[in-house]
Parts: sequence; C-alpha cells; structure tokens
Amino acid sequence: MFCKNCGKELLSDEKYCSGCGKSVLSEQISYTNGQTAKKDKGKGKITGIVPGLILIVFIVIIVGFVNLTSTQTNSNPTNTNENKNSSTNSNGALITLDEFNKIETGMSYEDVVNIIGSNGTLSSESSIGNYTTQIYTWYGNIFGANANVTFQNGKVVGKAQAGLH
Repeated sequence: MFCKNCGKELLSDEKYCSGCGKSVLSEQISYTNGQTAKKDKGKGKITGIVPGLILIVFIVIIVGFVNLTSTQTNSNPTNTNENKNSSTNSNGALITLDEFNKIETGMSYEDVVNIIGSNGTLSSESSIGNYTTQIYTWYGNIFGANANVTFQNGKVVGKAQAGLH
C-alpha cells in the first residue's frame, strides 16, 4: 500500500505515514499493474429505512398470523353459525381482496378506513428521526387471511396481504 498523500510505501500496520505524517486509515491506495484502486470503508453496507421497513412488515405478518390463530383457536366451536354473515370479526376489521387492491401509495389512514369500512389494528409503530412508521392489520374472513398496510408520516408506503379472497 502507498500513502495517498505523498506516495510513500506503507507497512500494513501503519496508521500514519512515516513520510508525511498523514492518517492512512480513512482511505488507502494500492497500485496494481500500474493502476490505482481506492478502498472505501463502509461501501456495500446495506443501510437505511427500506430494510428496516421490510423487517417490520415481515414481523407484523407473523404476529398477525399468530394473533389470528390464537383468536380462532379460543373461539367457541358451538357457535359456528353465529357470525356467518357478519361483516366484521372479533377485532371489528375484515378486509377483502377487492378492498385491498383499492389501497394506493400516498393514501391517508382515513382514506384506507373509508375503503375497508373499519379501523385496523395498530400492529407496530416506530419513530426514527423525522419518520414515523405505523403498520395496521386488517383480517380476512378465512383462517390466516390478513392485510398489513404500512404508513410513513401518515401516508401509505407499502402493503402486503395473505389469503384474501
């Protein structure tokens, strides 16, 4: 390796150039076949909000499925016809595939509620810097069916569904 400032050859464990005294840790230059290659620390690391949102959506889908499973497992099996024609489940929030498909990026929570006809269940909420992210869940009318809508600063930024008809 060579110093990027003065070009003096460096030992691999040197933190400062013995020629000019500059730090060699932030960026080093190596010469290979007469060409220069810069090493950029941190390049290639995945950072930002998108991976975090993907993780949150995945967790919410799993939590929603577990909650729905436990709710349906604990229901009274003798009343199977009681809510057959009901438009809401025990959480008061059913969604159909048609309603899910009407949800668009940029809509407000109120717009989504107007499409579905009921409030969702707040499954997750976090604030990082100037961004507040909320994920609401609506359940379908069959076992395991659900939809998650992700809002960032009050606007839809993503949605996911499983098993809606």
